[in-house]
Amino acid sequence: MAILLAMAVAFFAQRAQAALPPVLHQRPIFASEDDPIGAAWKRGATDFPADAAGFYRFRDEAQGVRIVAHDGEISGYLLKFGKGNSDKDTVLGYEFSDVSGARSHLCFTTRQVHGVWYGFAGQVVQRRGLNHYDSANYILQGTLTMHDEAQQTTQSAAVRLRYAGQR
Repeated sequence: MAILLAMAVAFFAQRAQAALPPVLHQRPIFASEDDPIGAAWKRGATDFPADAAGFYRFRDEAQGVRIVAHDGEISGYLLKFGKGNSDKDTVLGYEFSDVSGARSHLCFTTRQVHGVWYGFAGQVVQRRGLNHYDSANYILQGTLTMHDEAQQTTQSAAVRLRYAGQR
């Protein structure tokens, strides 16, 4: 009888564990095998490439991302055309509210303007010139996500922005 009771308890305990929803465990965002901690930085001392700071432009001249590195701190803003009826075809500035990353990786979230805010997760990739006379240049690539509070929508797109210099 004791054996049957123990088997019944084990059976129901196993079923109770199976009914629990799966849980995701947090890992450092930029951890690697070589660096398990991720050497992440957040608004403070950073090893972000200083010469990678500057303006990264979308296909047109008006829209882009400005990355500012000053005294070991990263900040910046995003310039995008407005999406609403009142600000359509107007370039709006979205200041970074939160910035984090490690090495050439970069994540930022912008402040909300007219109910819209953006998030970015990606990296700055250095491209060498074709010969030793060409200077190196950079590309900002990753995923840009637009959050629209009024429409309650989220749109993500892969982006690849060209470095336009310190302008």
